[in-house]
Amino acid sequence: MLSKNDMYTLSLYQTVNTISDKESCKVYMVYNTLDNKPYIKKEIRGYYNINTYSRLKEINDSHVAKMYEAIEGNGCLTVIEEYVHGSPLNSILDEGRIVDEKTAIGYMMQLVQALKALHGQKPPIIHRDIKPSNIMITSEGVLKLIDFNAAKIYVDNVIEDTVTLGTKSYAAPEQFGYKKVDTRTDIY
Repeated sequence: MLSKNDMYTLSLYQTVNTISDKESCKVYMVYNTLDNKPYIKKEIRGYYNINTYSRLKEINDSHVAKMYEAIEGNGCLTVIEEYVHGSPLNSILDEGRIVDEKTAIGYMMQLVQALKALHGQKPPIIHRDIKPSNIMITSEGVLKLIDFNAAKIYVDNVIEDTVTLGTKSYAAPEQFGYKKVDTRTDIY
């Protein structure tokens, strides 16, 4: 059950359109009625970890999409995060646009900065789904890491992870239950 404060907070975000409508996660573009800015609203059902999203709210890095709200109630986790105006890297590549060597190196350095922000937390946050569709390039050429639905806080005293998450072509072998994940998983 949502508190009155949480209900008020969520009422500030008016839906503009639906981006994705999957059973496990619905994604909307919303506008905040107080600041009139766009945001992304996710309603996550099934697997999620509120502690991970609470920790993500503390990260303030120009290459990590900012989390503003993580509210649990009514059978789901509602997350309000930064709206990143731009294109996912996979769309840029699928369109056949050429990314020159200097630009590609710049993107890699920005991705390393995003991972440094996540992995530098105590304990580290592991994204677990690094792939071109989760890397946004803004119209200014700034890389932003998005989509933290598979993210988790590193736990030192477990032998293996119990939930298989990630994208098959991009996930490290340990994400399929062979070992526990750590920061190397995101580098894979």
